Amino acid sequence: MNKQWIKTGEGRYNFLVNGQVVGNISIATNTTDRRAVATLGDNTYTIRHNGFWKNGLEIIDQHGKQLATAQPANWFSSTMALEFRGKKYNLKVRNNPLAEWVVTHNSLDVLAYGLDAGHGKPAVRITSAAEQADYLLDFLLWYCFVPIAMENTTDELFLLLVA
Repeated sequence: MNKQWIKTGEGRYNFLVNGQVVGNISIATNTTDRRAVATLGDNTYTIRHNGFWKNGLEIIDQHGKQLATAQPANWFSSTMALEFRGKKYNLKVRNNPLAEWVVTHNSLDVLAYGLDAGHGKPAVRITSAAEQADYLLDFLLWYCFVPIAMENTTDELFLLLVA
């Protein structure tokens, strides 16, 4: 399965799976809460930072139902406790060997978005577990990862690889 994000405008991206657009996201970069609106199929979701220090994350559907929350394990940790659709995961930032955001479940990687030094230029690498089919996790990781991607890649089409 090939996953790809294509920039369509300032802060706007289409998400493609095997060459077909399955959704899009618009990330407001000029606000203090860096809110994003994601459309996946017929559903619309809001992804945003929450909490007093804005160090947590949440996903809310168009009906106001909270589908995911992530809170730091502690104040100095690079790991967040993620609850997504009733299951417990970890959301981590790590260097593998370059910057990477990853969702793990029972210590196994479910989905990872990382930098890759392919073809002499930085690119984005997406690694999915075979059973991972909920694309909303892709939207959450893209929301977290896009500042790293924008800082380290060009404005051209992002080359995304799946292992």
